[in-house]
Amino acid sequence: MNEKKMNPRFSIVIPTLDEEICLPQLLKDLSLQSWTDFEVIHVDGGSKDKTLEKAKAWEGKLNLRTISHDVKNVSAQRNCGATEAKGDWIIFMDADNRVPSYFLLGIEYKIELAARHPKKNFDVFTTLLHLNDEDKKDSKSRTSANFINVFLRTTGKTEKPMVLGAMIGIRKQIFKKIKFNEKSKVSEDSIFVKDCIRAGWEYVVLTSPTYAYSMRRVKSNGMIKTATSGFIMNLRYSIGDDFSENDYGYEMLGGSSYKMDEYDEDDDEDEIDEV
Repeated sequence: MNEKKMNPRFSIVIPTLDEEICLPQLLKDLSLQSWTDFEVIHVDGGSKDKTLEKAKAWEGKLNLRTISHDVKNVSAQRNCGATEAKGDWIIFMDADNRVPSYFLLGIEYKIELAARHPKKNFDVFTTLLHLNDEDKKDSKSRTSANFINVFLRTTGKTEKPMVLGAMIGIRKQIFKKIKFNEKSKVSEDSIFVKDCIRAGWEYVVLTSPTYAYSMRRVKSNGMIKTATSGFIMNLRYSIGDDFSENDYGYEMLGGSSYKMDEYDEDDDEDEIDEV
């Protein structure tokens, strides 16, 4: 059992908008973590579904706080949650992520290992991703995941890395100085990390532990459309676009814009009882 202290080691910040289906699954994963020194800050952007109700059901199983934010903006929600964070490290996660039970323990191991080797120490990180069992069955999802991992690793060595907001970790002391640009309609995650690098902080892409990244956007929009819009956004990002004027079709609609098949609401209650 890890030693408890006044402030937690990690603060997990999860922004949501209509994520009544996905959020409970991630909260279950977090409740099963072998490393328990963390808090969860859930920042909701005005969900119309049962997201808030689903989150409240997990308050007895996790060190969880829910904040109802008055702005439907993922950057503003992340900034809000991070401002309330008490942990040494802030980890931003998307509600549709899935994480193995050893995920936070693995992150702690990488942090401690790097601290013993000054040249390998880091201040900001992301990790490579894997697919959940359902997405593994889809060839387009497998192709997309492989491409994303290659892009994360290759651009991660540059001053303008491609980053997924689904998983970003940062020392809390740094976040006091650099925040997400709330005017950016897209690529706010990559811009955030780029700003950290330009300020002199070390960024790294961890090859492990990995998390399950949802391919629901690829399945909903199609691989070609998703890849095309992604290519255009990354091209614009590379030449300095701050995306304050154009979202390039990547509108912030939340979980309600994706159809989830075979969802049974009673399953959520059963899973809470099992933890």
